[in-house]
Amino acid sequence: MYSEWKSSSKIVTRTRVCTGRGEVVVTTRSGGVGTCTVNFRGILEVIGPTVESAIWVDESHMFSDVFGRKGHPASPAQLHPEDPLGISDESVKRFPEEELRQLFPEGSGNLLSENFNPACYLLENYNSTSFSDLKAGLQSLKRKVGQLQEGPSSFLKSNVNSIVVCLDVLHELQKAMEKDKQEMGSDLTEKLYEAVTRSKNEAENIFESILARKDQADSTRNALGILQKFRFLFNLPVTIEKNIQKGDYDIVINDYNRAKSLFQDTEVAVFRRVFNDVEQRVQRFRNSLMDSLKQLPMPVDEQKRLIRYLISLEVPGSPAWDAVRYNYSWLYNSVINCKQKHIASLATDSEDEQLVKSQDESQPKQVLFVEEVTKLFKEHLCDFWKLSQAYFAGDLFVSENVPVNPKDEKDFKDMLGRLVAKLCWEVRVALLPPSHHSLAGVTLGEESEGFKSIWPGHTQGERLGPWLPQCLRCIRKCYLSLLKLEIPEEYTALVQQLIFDLRVHSMSCLFGQAAEDVRNLLKSEVWRLEQDDRCGGTTQLPLMFENRVIETLQLVRENILVSGPKEMEVFEQINVQGAIKQLAQGVLLAFVETLEKCALSPDRLSPMIDSIGSPVEITPPGQRARNWKQKREDSLTTPPLEKRLLIVLSNCSFTSRVAIPRLQESFKRHGYPDMSPVIKIVQSRLMELDNKLFLKLLEAKCDPIVGAIEPSMYAGAFDWKRCPEPIGVSPYIKEVLMNLIEVHAEVYTVSPPLVGRIMTPLVQFVAEEVARIYECTDKFTKYGNMQVSVSLLLLNREALHSVIHFA
Repeated sequence: MYSEWKSSSKIVTRTRVCTGRGEVVVTTRSGGVGTCTVNFRGILEVIGPTVESAIWVDESHMFSDVFGRKGHPASPAQLHPEDPLGISDESVKRFPEEELRQLFPEGSGNLLSENFNPACYLLENYNSTSFSDLKAGLQSLKRKVGQLQEGPSSFLKSNVNSIVVCLDVLHELQKAMEKDKQEMGSDLTEKLYEAVTRSKNEAENIFESILARKDQADSTRNALGILQKFRFLFNLPVTIEKNIQKGDYDIVINDYNRAKSLFQDTEVAVFRRVFNDVEQRVQRFRNSLMDSLKQLPMPVDEQKRLIRYLISLEVPGSPAWDAVRYNYSWLYNSVINCKQKHIASLATDSEDEQLVKSQDESQPKQVLFVEEVTKLFKEHLCDFWKLSQAYFAGDLFVSENVPVNPKDEKDFKDMLGRLVAKLCWEVRVALLPPSHHSLAGVTLGEESEGFKSIWPGHTQGERLGPWLPQCLRCIRKCYLSLLKLEIPEEYTALVQQLIFDLRVHSMSCLFGQAAEDVRNLLKSEVWRLEQDDRCGGTTQLPLMFENRVIETLQLVRENILVSGPKEMEVFEQINVQGAIKQLAQGVLLAFVETLEKCALSPDRLSPMIDSIGSPVEITPPGQRARNWKQKREDSLTTPPLEKRLLIVLSNCSFTSRVAIPRLQESFKRHGYPDMSPVIKIVQSRLMELDNKLFLKLLEAKCDPIVGAIEPSMYAGAFDWKRCPEPIGVSPYIKEVLMNLIEVHAEVYTVSPPLVGRIMTPLVQFVAEEVARIYECTDKFTKYGNMQVSVSLLLLNREALHSVIHFA
């Protein structure tokens, strides 16, 4: 045991290994035991590389790095104290290294460096320390150096026994080596080397096969270990195929990205070959996804999913923009294919005339085309719009902040404009006359195609008239779907103009069809009279005319006049107001023509004969017999000219006094422009027709009566010079009165208001004819004068008084 006095309160003693606290036992030289009030604590001394030791020390831990790996030297910082002055500089501020290099270009602050500079060391480690602290540190350093100088002598004193033992061992070792050299020669390890070599060769001969098998087993084990370790890569080709077949595309992409991050740049041939196989399968998968993206139509969500897959697989180019272009091309070509399909169907049907006749009541091909193409745009243009907006908003990209090509936005606007213009162009060509085609053809450049875009048989546009309101409803639904997408107004304006033109054209067709139907009312006249106290007897013709016009007004109001969102009012334009007045005038004047034909066409086709050219309808034999009987009866009941004139005059009166004012009120009630000028023209034409028919009727009634007066007067070789004594009224006067009564009864039966109008000029003509005959007589006898007086008196009383007063 060795003790060192430190101070009056500290003694350091070196002992054998002992740790922890213990009691201090005080003994005297005489063997007495004292008492002590303090304890001691045993501490294991840590022996560093610079600390002297009299025993062997395990220094292996000094050559281990922080990760536990041996064989590397420890940091030199562990070989010298961190604070040799014993004063710590806790200041955060450090002296700039650049200034240190400028002040001491060849000096260093490292204690172990050959060019160590104390001033550089102090500035680097103690730049903020005061001078008094530096002096205290110097004194501390001197004490440490003094202790180190006293160390060797103290070390020898405390370890004399160990040192003597070491010297004895070294001396004995030297004697043993000298003895071995004398016995075995100067090279002590030669025989040992030869023995070890023989043992090695013998062991190799004995265990060569075993070692070979061991090496083979080790290589197999290593190969299996590699396969097990990298089984993910080796199983990846089969796994990719299975997941593709199951539709687990997310798993395929994740596995591929994982393999790519691990083995893309590998230099191992096996790994490279397997990864190339994976690349080939993924490339086929990319091509399959691209082909699927081209298979349209497809829901937008499904397209977005495929686009994200393609982007994750790093497909060259921009799959999102390619999808937008695919949607545009598919929709544009679908319109063309739809038109070609219906044109081909129309050409096929036109080869059989009978088939065409049987299709008069079916929808025209143009109508079917418009319905299909508007439905196509309504369902799929929104997909095209939503997909493009998602592309420009960056929603289709896997990573964020991916730039979009500025040219794509311009190209998209061009594609959208061409799609809308294509829709408007094809609808115009199918439904509107050629005068309206150039409004949309300029955008597409299709105006130069001429008649290539015109539908076969387009000149027969009257067949489309009844279907135009239905087409208008389809286009409006498509237009509303465009408005919901908030498409720029510059594109929707084309559809808006199309709707306006179609409304105007539909209105023209409906009024034109109404005018044609009014002209065909001639075939529906059956001459059945219905009495009315105000207007007399009329047929159903004026009411059918009125109902047809009101039906047209109602149809136009429901489908054309009612404006949808952002649509222009039809009657805001002056030219449309003028056109509707002309159309209304045409419908009303068509009825004037019908009335004239009813009265003045004695060779008018009967309903039975008119039915020859009508479409063939398959009806039961009993029904055909009843229809034939009814048509035969209608044809036999066609009245003669005089009665037709009476009936038509009554119809003219009813139309002028009742039907036309009611129609004028209907025009006003349905929101049409002021029709007063049109009504005046129609009333004027009705008046002209009335006068014309009245003169015809008057001529037909007057000529037989007036022409029969003179022959009746001179019947039986009568002569006024030999007139017998009068015994009553002359027979010719009786005949005249009977004829007048017959005309009166006939007119009164049809239309009482016409009696006075007919009888007044008729009696006047009779009186003039009688007066003319009397004036032409040379001489009357006494009895002749008496006979004339009696005849004139009776004629005056009965004809001028009774008949006209009754009328």
